[in-house]
Amino acid sequence: LVQALEFKKFFGRFSASVATAMGIFTCTVCKCKYYDRRFLWESEKFKDSRAPEVELEFGDRLVKHEVPQNIERLGLKCQKHPESQRVVVRAVANASWAAKLGIRIGDEIVQMNGSSVDVMESDEIIQVMQMRPLVFLLKVSDDSALDVRDNLRRYADALRATGTTANITGSALPVVSYALGPISAVGGICGTVGGVSQLSQGFSLPSGHVDQHLIAKGAVSTTVGVTCTALGALATVFGSPMLIAALGLGVLGLGTSTTIDANVDGICLACRTERHDLDREQTAFF
Repeated sequence: LVQALEFKKFFGRFSASVATAMGIFTCTVCKCKYYDRRFLWESEKFKDSRAPEVELEFGDRLVKHEVPQNIERLGLKCQKHPESQRVVVRAVANASWAAKLGIRIGDEIVQMNGSSVDVMESDEIIQVMQMRPLVFLLKVSDDSALDVRDNLRRYADALRATGTTANITGSALPVVSYALGPISAVGGICGTVGGVSQLSQGFSLPSGHVDQHLIAKGAVSTTVGVTCTALGALATVFGSPMLIAALGLGVLGLGTSTTIDANVDGICLACRTERHDLDREQTAFF
């Protein structure tokens, strides 16, 4: 029993680490590292190597800011949270340095000059905040950028498995292939719905950017889904040959979609909502 419990704990930690590693991508717009939960088995929570002590949820990200020597006041009013021990932004002065950077009420300062704030006393925090240069790491939440279509595509991928199961069964047992044709078609419809949703989302982000990952995955899912739907419908008349064809196409589509999900970079939540012109930002910065 003890060995079984230890194996369960090990497997849980291993699964979480694999899920986190697979979920880290580079934004094609701002080049930041971000977490994207593309598979149902991946965790909703993850960690950033810059602040491993902070547990983030899908929609959270860490932003690094450096205060230059010539900035005396940040324009922030902060308070240390009694539970998380992080420094929470309670107010941002209009036209201040912080406001121009887009720092918002509710953002949390998790590190200052490389040290975690949860081990600092209030007096030390005040002292460090007055240092220049000052580098701090901010935890921000981009819940406004979350889209219901993010969940739809993950569940559509899972529901598509019903069609694959029907294709396998019908291929192995031709006698039931006619009855399984409609189930195969339903799986194809699920794949089509998920694909169309991804194409729509990839081309219609609020920022105007185009998400290459969503478009590539959506194109594959839509093409395979439409074809498998037709083959499933034909199986009610022609039987197992149609399901064998649908099975082969489905396996090919699943492999391609999984490869795209695991390897193709997309757009972070921040760049989904706001358009970032990198050339203009770099010119203004330097």
